[in-house]
Amino acid sequence: MGTGTRDMIQRCRAAGLSEPQFNLTDGFSLISPRPKKIGRLGDGLGDGLGDSAQNRIVNLIRADRTISISAMSRKLNISTTAIEKTIRRMKSKGVLTRIGPAKGGYWEIPEQKGKLK
Repeated sequence: MGTGTRDMIQRCRAAGLSEPQFNLTDGFSLISPRPKKIGRLGDGLGDGLGDSAQNRIVNLIRADRTISISAMSRKLNISTTAIEKTIRRMKSKGVLTRIGPAKGGYWEIPEQKGKLK
């Protein structure tokens, strides 16, 4: 396995996505599963980054509810401004809530209230 393949696997893990599957049969193929959609996303939230980035943000928050915007930016390779804009839209739709300050606070996904620790 080459370094590019390992890099793809590590980046998928870091973004909270499923690992890609590599098949070497008559040729080479790559299967990269898409993240699950979140029920209440949509209705105008597709502007800018789109549902894919929103789902990746939610996956990161599910993995670490104290994650910072700058850490999300690094892991997703998206600007902090784009992350902030998407989070603002998600908050306005009730998909995401911030509890406490930027330092010391945590994210909450209303559908999972009480399930994250």
